[in-house]
Amino acid sequence: MTPAEAAVRALLRPTHDSAAWEAGVRALDRDPALVVLIAILFGAGETQHDRAMAATILGTLGDARALPVLVQALRVANDPVVRARAGLALGQLGTAAPGAEGALVDALADPDEFVRESAARVLGSQGASGESAALARAAQTDPAPASRQAAARALAQIRGEG
Repeated sequence: MTPAEAAVRALLRPTHDSAAWEAGVRALDRDPALVVLIAILFGAGETQHDRAMAATILGTLGDARALPVLVQALRVANDPVVRARAGLALGQLGTAAPGAEGALVDALADPDEFVRESAARVLGSQGASGESAALARAAQTDPAPASRQAAARALAQIRGEG
């Protein structure tokens, strides 16, 4: 196991010390850590927890090189928890990557309600004013109450009402 993989794998373990975890993320050597995190995120033999945590760490790292990787995970990951975490990580990085905002809008129609809710939250926090129609539609028609509420809150944020 490489030092980068050991450092990343240590961050995948559950902890209640968020300050120490964030310090561990900040201490990662970014270039090799990105390679390891991407391998975990898309690794067929990885657990759901590890894949979801890889997405979270990619967002927390704050490295713009992770944007297209997270867009891809949001679009194609088989696991809804991984898709939701990829969407939330995009929110940490911003939606400047080509396709990021579009992937989040597409996620408003995801089969999983938590993915839809996460996408709405990120679109609202990013002030995605060009996506008001999609959020308004989700706020009116989403079958899950939490997703409808998240879309309505996002729309209010964009309009400066919340």
